[in-house]
Amino acid sequence: MLVTDTRIRGLDIARGIAVLGMFTAHTISVSNPEGGFVVLDELSGGTRPRMLFALVGGISLGLLVAGSQIPRGAQRTQIAIRGFALLVLGLFLESFFSGVSVVIDEWGLLYFLMIPLLFVGSRWLLAGAVVLMVSGHIAIAAGAGETPTPPGQGGILELILSWLFTGSYPLVTWLPSIVAGYLIARLDIRRPATQGWMLGVGAPVFAIGLVVTALTSGQGEPETWPATLAQQLSALGCAAAVVGGLVWLTSSRAGRVGRLVGRLLYPLAAAGAMPLTVYTVHVLVLAAWYLIDPAGWGPDSTTWTIFTIVTLVVAPLWRLTLGQGPLERGLALISGRRR
Repeated sequence: MLVTDTRIRGLDIARGIAVLGMFTAHTISVSNPEGGFVVLDELSGGTRPRMLFALVGGISLGLLVAGSQIPRGAQRTQIAIRGFALLVLGLFLESFFSGVSVVIDEWGLLYFLMIPLLFVGSRWLLAGAVVLMVSGHIAIAAGAGETPTPPGQGGILELILSWLFTGSYPLVTWLPSIVAGYLIARLDIRRPATQGWMLGVGAPVFAIGLVVTALTSGQGEPETWPATLAQQLSALGCAAAVVGGLVWLTSSRAGRVGRLVGRLLYPLAAAGAMPLTVYTVHVLVLAAWYLIDPAGWGPDSTTWTIFTIVTLVVAPLWRLTLGQGPLERGLALISGRRR
């Protein structure tokens, strides 16, 4: 089946970059990289790919809602179904060891949290996101969610607190990032003006955030709430600049250059068009490796290279011949949407 591609190519490319960034976090960042992989880890590891995923996820949700022709109640139901499916899949992937801090269950919860916010006015959404982001970082720095119970013995309460405060993807700071992307979608990311201010505002926020993070962190990883807040804002600024730049660069307004860039980066776009499948497969591969050879398990730069090459070869072939990724197709089917 030949795919008729009506997607926003630059958005898919940005998501594809985030996928490779996640590969970096789960392989290179947990090993002892050398040479160019040290630079790659510094550029694409850590918070930046996470915030890129979050921002693009919010934009995608906004486009999903804006492009729907069904009543609001039905839209909320579709998103709830998607959220539940992602929550179940995420909990399944967390049921065995893979070395990955699985994000999919948090994505499911974020879908649920966004349901009452879908049609709230933009000014209220922006104000609420700012308040939640700042208060969330303050709460986490103050130890919110920490309990005296040893890790792994807190049951459902520990899981809930992990989702909210103590996990790798705390909802109190991730939800504002999703809202930021959702608000960008309302401004119509296809408009050159929107792309321009994303690049023009995002780049300086990224740079200023890096400086503030360094000034408030001291040595080592950011620990104070001003440092972690600045780090997140810097990563969001970077994400906005990357998305805005890529969407413009691959649009028809960029002319022949845009068409050339779109073709050259199509493998990344294909990976970004089926992120749920790619992410899930890489978690399952890491888990299977540990199950088969726990003594030899150790993701590193070679693992990243294999994941990246296979993804950038298989994903475009799949998209060109079979269309949606299998998990994306299944999610669309059960939620009642074609795409």
